[in-house]
Amino acid sequence: MKKRYLPYEEKYLYFSKSIELLLKKLIVILVVILMISQLLMMNSYFRYWFVPVEKMEGTHTD
Repeated sequence: MKKRYLPYEEKYLYFSKSIELLLKKLIVILVVILMISQLLMMNSYFRYWFVPVEKMEGTHTD
């Protein structure tokens, strides 16, 4: 006789594997974005337009 529904443990394992895969992909994407942003921050032209504090550097705030 064929089971109609999966047992709870199998459902949990299936769900947790899918969530784990999603989290791994998210972490990889975030690390890549972090690396790209840090590389862009090394460029002074990009940093001048992207970071508002960079424009205020060396000016008085009276």
